[in-house]
Amino acid sequence: GGGVVRELCHEFDYLLFLGFKFKSVFAKLQKSDWLNLDVEDSAQVQADICLDDQLIPAFIELDMLSDKAFRRCRLEFQNGRVLVNFIESTIEIEEFGQKIINDRVDEPVPALDLQLKELIKVAEQGDTMKACDLEGGAAVMRVIHAVEMSNESNIRVKVD
Repeated sequence: GGGVVRELCHEFDYLLFLGFKFKSVFAKLQKSDWLNLDVEDSAQVQADICLDDQLIPAFIELDMLSDKAFRRCRLEFQNGRVLVNFIESTIEIEEFGQKIINDRVDEPVPALDLQLKELIKVAEQGDTMKACDLEGGAAVMRVIHAVEMSNESNIRVKVD
């Protein structure tokens, strides 16, 4: 019973893996009656992230309700935006409102398949630390904690 933010935290992990640092978050978590869960099943997170000292707003949606799975992230820059759809394996880069890159992997492989293949590879090599190191896991948990605190307090929370 971890809720949507703890169960579907991969977008936070991806951004951290790509070198972005979370500075602050404002989040709204919601619990619908549809799934009859004791935890939140959807989240909207506006995060201020940083890359090379440039502050970038990121909008992250997490949802356990949709009949069609979605996992996407939008990054807003001064001159454009980047839209990543992790389910459809697409990336769009817009500059001044014009698409300059609209790319898709020809045959997307489901994320779960890739994760299982990597887990098997790591297990065969006997090096479990390659799957997720302690520092990366702790960084994701700091973001999750800030998201939950923002939801509870209804204010923007710094990520320590």
